[in-house]
Amino acid sequence: MLDVFSDTTPLFKAEIFSFSEEKDSDILTAHFGILFVLESDTYVKSVKTHDTKVEKGQFVLFSPRRRYLLSHSGDFRAIFIQIPEIESFCYQFFSTPVFQNPLIFKGSKFLLSMDRHVWLVIKDVEYYLLNNCFDPLLLQIKISELFYFFSYSYSPDSLAHFFAPVIFPDYVFSRFVLENYMSVKTVEELAHLSHYSFSGFQKQFRKVFGIAPYQWMLMKKTEKVYYEIHKTSKPLKVIAEETGFAGLSQLSDFCRKRFGKSPTAIRKKI
Repeated sequence: MLDVFSDTTPLFKAEIFSFSEEKDSDILTAHFGILFVLESDTYVKSVKTHDTKVEKGQFVLFSPRRRYLLSHSGDFRAIFIQIPEIESFCYQFFSTPVFQNPLIFKGSKFLLSMDRHVWLVIKDVEYYLLNNCFDPLLLQIKISELFYFFSYSYSPDSLAHFFAPVIFPDYVFSRFVLENYMSVKTVEELAHLSHYSFSGFQKQFRKVFGIAPYQWMLMKKTEKVYYEIHKTSKPLKVIAEETGFAGLSQLSDFCRKRFGKSPTAIRKKI
């Protein structure tokens, strides 16, 4: 397992993954990083996300404070580069159009294919690592070279798409919340899933949504319950299970408190 989660690790770090047999590998991230796949394909999975297939010749962005699982088989080889000052590289090398409205990048998997220039830089990094002639300063130089070629080789839309978690952090936070709030029962669970501290999560949530997370989650649950009862024909027992209630009695109590009606009355539009 590559553990780059500790803040005591070097600021800039590169590591080779090289396996000749089927094997799952973990990466724990303290900072942003990029995985460059040189041989074979891999499936990348983070907590509560779907598998993302990263093919040979592609690279994928990893966010801070995350655990990623790599699933691959046979002759797998990749380079992982940790880049804690990635924001400064983006602002130094990318043009203004990259920093446009992030809403067009909804659903991004933060994945790109290596062109010839990027491939050659990564092969240099691999050579230096294999021959034990690497240090953080040299790696920083190679990272600068990488970002130069990113800017040279990829369109502003592609770069904004790939680096959305870096240059649009509020958007990425809101996307995380919207994708995961239904899978948890409490704000504490959602904060833990985000790898923020509880206080840090609350602060970021208020900044992005303008409301306390508990109030927001209660509002979304209320909307969900009313929609499912009023607009669908699902059995009330199923709705209770899907919306996190222990049973029909809890669902009924919730509806009477929030809507002043029982679930049956809501469904019958009484």
